[in-house]
Amino acid sequence: MSDPVTRKTSNYDPNNFKVPEFRKNKDGKLDPTDYQAAVALKDFMQRNDMLFFNEDQLKEGNEKGTVANGDRAIQLNDKEKAMFKKLSDGLFNRLDAGDNDTHDGVVGGRDIDKSIKTSWKLHGDKTSEEGYWKDPTASLSMTPHQAKEHLLKYMDENKDNHLVPYYSSKDNKVISREILENAINFHKFETRFKDGIDDPEVIQALILLRKDFDKVNIGDSENLNSGGDEFFLTLEEIKKWKV
Repeated sequence: MSDPVTRKTSNYDPNNFKVPEFRKNKDGKLDPTDYQAAVALKDFMQRNDMLFFNEDQLKEGNEKGTVANGDRAIQLNDKEKAMFKKLSDGLFNRLDAGDNDTHDGVVGGRDIDKSIKTSWKLHGDKTSEEGYWKDPTASLSMTPHQAKEHLLKYMDENKDNHLVPYYSSKDNKVISREILENAINFHKFETRFKDGIDDPEVIQALILLRKDFDKVNIGDSENLNSGGDEFFLTLEEIKKWKV
């Protein structure tokens, strides 16, 4: 059953909130939504007098089931372990940029509050088949036309960064579905990269590009097949993106 609190994040009060019950997957295991995990993290921080929560604590919690907090170790219960697992699936990175759109490996209460109020920051571009939340692309402040212009400008300015490793003059492959997914959900073009994408307009542009991936993936002048590569977009295809 859909959690009504999850579906009404606009009613979230950062000063007076209740952690909703976690949903369960088909195997009966705790599998919180992004919203449920985000609220649970804020509650966890408040209960343990933590102003901030960092990447090392997230890693420790997932690996050891404990979290160092000053001179003591917090033992995680099953619900908290489920929350930590959810945070590791890109949610921590998205929350990290919630307040000022930059990534410093630390999440504070303001990051969580602002992410909850902005669906694409909380969910990336993920939709919920169960109806737990609405399409997050509806919360974007960017049009497809603006996304195309911003993305082409960004790619031109960053020829020696991020996208070039995926560019091959032989087959003109520029960006893949997997790279888009990483960029949107982890705010990195690859999860192994240390630095995050600190430009919220790039994230929004990539969300809209991924939404139109199949429409953009039509082939270009150097690819005379009926369509483009199933997994890659070329620079020419992006330039021809009809918006």
